Amino acid sequence: MSSLASPQRNFEESLAKTRSIITATCVGVGQTRIRIDSQTFDWVIVDEAARCTPSELAVPIQLGRRVLLVGDHLQLMPMIGRELVDQLQEERPDVPREQFVTSDFERSFNSSYGRVAGQRLTEQYRMDPAICRMVSSCFYEPNAVTLRTSDARSSEFTVGIDAPDWLRRPMAWIDTSDERNSLEVKLSGQTTLHNDAEVAAVVRLLESLSAQKEIVNQLSRGDDETPIGIICMYSGQKARIEMAVARHTWDAKFRRLLRIDTVDAYQGKENTIVILSLVRSNRHGDIGHVGSNNRCNVAVSRAKERLIVVGSTSMWKEPRSVSPMGRVLAFMLASPSEANMVKAGETQ
Repeated sequence: MSSLASPQRNFEESLAKTRSIITATCVGVGQTRIRIDSQTFDWVIVDEAARCTPSELAVPIQLGRRVLLVGDHLQLMPMIGRELVDQLQEERPDVPREQFVTSDFERSFNSSYGRVAGQRLTEQYRMDPAICRMVSSCFYEPNAVTLRTSDARSSEFTVGIDAPDWLRRPMAWIDTSDERNSLEVKLSGQTTLHNDAEVAAVVRLLESLSAQKEIVNQLSRGDDETPIGIICMYSGQKARIEMAVARHTWDAKFRRLLRIDTVDAYQGKENTIVILSLVRSNRHGDIGHVGSNNRCNVAVSRAKERLIVVGSTSMWKEPRSVSPMGRVLAFMLASPSEANMVKAGETQ
């Protein structure tokens, strides 16, 4: 005990040196105060490795005799500042811009060694089979990967005969094309966007859902801490929806079911019901970062039982059907037994 109490030793270091399994973040494992970096482990397993920047990944992998990287480079990429990428591109104009944001995980997985040593896990347990087919068709099969739902996946989620149309099938698209204020807004001095028509549509969906007492009770009894997720493609939309929800008079039981966040904060999360707000809607067809396959893949694959996309269909039809959300819309339109197309004004 006197040794632990001395300035030269600490309890955390003692624990780290006497345990065979240690969990930490990539940056945390390099803390010199705990001195984990002075040890060598038989195995180092890095989860979400495709999101790590090179410097983040370098910290843990140097500690292991064997290294296992786990990740999905078809989902979110490393967070590298635009200013840094601009600087790198200025210094190396001969290198394509996408090379500066490609993860080391992706480079390793697609290398000659990765093609031999790597494995693809294509059996999933999260998504309803219909949602899985959509995600596989739109995001994985173009990359020669087919996802399938495990036979062991179980679901106790049910909807009654009085449930609204948009909740009856695994997927729904809530079309805001004909709504007032359907175009996106960018406030002066800000870089983010919001869409008032989609905010109103999301609130109406929540109002309708809160009236389904059996479903609310069912969600409350489940294992999910926040079984209803509202995913926003822009932080400005998140702020608007948070304000609209705060002004509403839902009881505490229903409010506890809600999680509101941006897509960039959502990888690794999952919800029984996901409501996705696309935000982008303009007359010149600019889809911004909603054109990112990685972001859109994350957004639509967080749903376990129900995926509800809120957005203007006119924005995502031809000629933009080649975009990620254009492909999602096309899949839903071609799958009437699995997806509902609902006008936003009809969700009340």
